[in-house]
Amino acid sequence: MNTNNRKLYQAIANSQIVRRKFITKYTSLSGAVSSLKNQKHVWFESALEKDFALMIEYHPSVKFYIEQPITIEYNIDDKTRVYTPDFLVHFNEDYEKPWLCEIKYRDDLVINFSKYKARFKAAKQYCDEQGWEFKLINEIDIRTDLLDNLKFLSKYELEFVEEGCLTLITERVQNLGHTTIREVLTSIQDANPSVYNKCIYALWYAIRSSTIGCDYSKLLSIDSEVWKQ
Repeated sequence: MNTNNRKLYQAIANSQIVRRKFITKYTSLSGAVSSLKNQKHVWFESALEKDFALMIEYHPSVKFYIEQPITIEYNIDDKTRVYTPDFLVHFNEDYEKPWLCEIKYRDDLVINFSKYKARFKAAKQYCDEQGWEFKLINEIDIRTDLLDNLKFLSKYELEFVEEGCLTLITERVQNLGHTTIREVLTSIQDANPSVYNKCIYALWYAIRSSTIGCDYSKLLSIDSEVWKQ
């Protein structure tokens, strides 16, 4: 795992953290987003799940992820209950255990933890048997500078990148070494306005695609450090 990817993995890893039928909810945000990583649409049942899906969609250490992947049976009060966690996340590196994730707002966890405790215990036991890790993830873990950066970078698409500008940008970063976005842009300030603007777009795309390295865990700015991967 390269340095950039490990920092991104740690940004999530430091978190304290049969399919059911999808039902459209009118009291919370639900729907689907297109996933290039999974080559299909991914369903979500809350705004927080949508933000989590975005975070792992553009996380270079994530290989693929599955929404509502399994249903776990457990017993409570002599009755059999079922529990379906929100996501199963697989990583590119085989030594990183898959994460079975439950996405909940912090207030919900605090108020209803006694109700959830048995199902979470069952999920933890299931993960131990599978060699996975069970993660409880809330909005404090998800709605960070990392998410803001990924929302910003997700706007930059390959189809709108001028190939010549992308080549120019990557060459400038390589020549400058460990540098900043400001210094890269200063190095091309003599270009005509049209080319300059296309180079700005290419620079952000190169950061998004990890062609150019950057610490995504810190809020991106013109003074963010960058380097050639």
